[in-house]
Amino acid sequence: MQLGTKARTGASAVCAAAVFAAMAACSTSTGTTAAAVSDAQINTDLAAAAGIAASTQSGDFATQDAEAGAEGFIVGLRGGSAALGLGMKRATVESACTTGSFSGTIVFPFADPRDTISISRTWEFFAVGVCENAYVAGTTDSIVFAATVSSELHGKRGFWQAHHDDQRSNWVTGSLALSTASTHVWNGFEAGVDTSSFSGDIPESRTYNAASSDTVGSVTFPHPRDGAVYPSSGTYTRWVNAMATFSGPRTGSKQVARHIVVTFNGTEFVPIAIFDVGTGQVSLTCQLDLAIGEIVAGSCTD
Repeated sequence: MQLGTKARTGASAVCAAAVFAAMAACSTSTGTTAAAVSDAQINTDLAAAAGIAASTQSGDFATQDAEAGAEGFIVGLRGGSAALGLGMKRATVESACTTGSFSGTIVFPFADPRDTISISRTWEFFAVGVCENAYVAGTTDSIVFAATVSSELHGKRGFWQAHHDDQRSNWVTGSLALSTASTHVWNGFEAGVDTSSFSGDIPESRTYNAASSDTVGSVTFPHPRDGAVYPSSGTYTRWVNAMATFSGPRTGSKQVARHIVVTFNGTEFVPIAIFDVGTGQVSLTCQLDLAIGEIVAGSCTD
């Protein structure tokens, strides 16, 4: 095992526990007409928020590789460090091991920069579970990243926007070393809060104040990339608990919880499934366009 899996798993469980505890109250609702917005509409709204998160996270993995100094072994970066607008630095004072860091802003998607993501990130190198002071080709088999992220997001079709803040940790591994591995595999977790609003697509406007626990599971890229942009496999999973408030012809509020899973398949268009937390059954499936971070119009079925 390359890294301290037990410590990471424990931290992930703490993140998820906070969301699960909040879900205990999900059956309550308030307002004059709590059912004004259908469950199907709520599913679609929350899928949109999860979709942009999955898209930006998978796209950012190439940037993280570049920041940490592994870009010499990657071909065809998506945007890469040139898209970052601010400088990167490597710590020079050794303690236990040297830690790299980056603070800056990323715009997404690169072809239509409407979303702004501010990141403060550190990373550390490992070989067979022991930290290293720098990336070393032939020995470094994993890099661990920790980040604080704040995002301002805007839907391409203009009817939704969101502010999101999170703390995240993720790590990339390659066997026997990142430089010689045939794949780079990413795992991680994050805990976040956001406020998202939707209007103009149906008579009621909706606002969601949400807390979420997200995990990245075995998100895999070929190595070298050779132009590959999208993960060949793996999942992005979100457990979200939100207070939905709506206004318009009818008004009300409702506590809601959803389990959302994006499954990567090596292409731009990937399935996103929304599960009923109470039953575990799929309540909605859609197609997500990773290039723009949007649910494909007309692709959802319940």
